[in-house]
Amino acid sequence: MEEWGRSFENCFECAVENREKISFWDDILVGTEDLRSRFLILFYLSISKDANLAPFGECLNGSWKWDLVWRRGLFDWEKTKELQLLQVLNG
Repeated sequence: MEEWGRSFENCFECAVENREKISFWDDILVGTEDLRSRFLILFYLSISKDANLAPFGECLNGSWKWDLVWRRGLFDWEKTKELQLLQVLNG
């Protein structure tokens, strides 16, 4: 899965079966560390801690659109972490 650095849609087909088998927080999606370890504060704020990829986004017109939902509004420093997470995910 090290190819994820390019872009999400280049590494996976936008198929339901892929989104339902991969854990967003616990599987290693990018690099060598899972997202839970790398962005622990965002993991705690996520409403989908045990979820697969399906609730985190969808394929629209051949491109992956992330939909990250938090249990409360983010403070400015947490928004910086969210931006870093999106940059990691988007390559």
